Amino acid sequence: MPLLNSLATPYAEALLQVAESRQETDTVASQALDLLGLWHSSAQLREAMASPVLEPEAKKAALAALFDGQVTHRFRTCSSCWPTASALRFSSCA
Repeated sequence: MPLLNSLATPYAEALLQVAESRQETDTVASQALDLLGLWHSSAQLREAMASPVLEPEAKKAALAALFDGQVTHRFRTCSSCWPTASALRFSSCA
């Protein structure tokens, strides 16, 4: 998926750079893996994030509510500027 990688790579690099600067790399990596696991295990989450009916802001608000208090502030604020989960598809960890 070259296009997917070209879209996701800058966001992943920025998230990693911020996590490293705050010495939160292990925490953010663990949280990202947890999110990826949830993404793969929940058809409802994937369907909601891929839905053209829901506005991007509604999707962001749903994710924020779902993960409130469970992810570091930095992961939450960095991920909130991602295009949308449906655009990235969370198809791989690489």
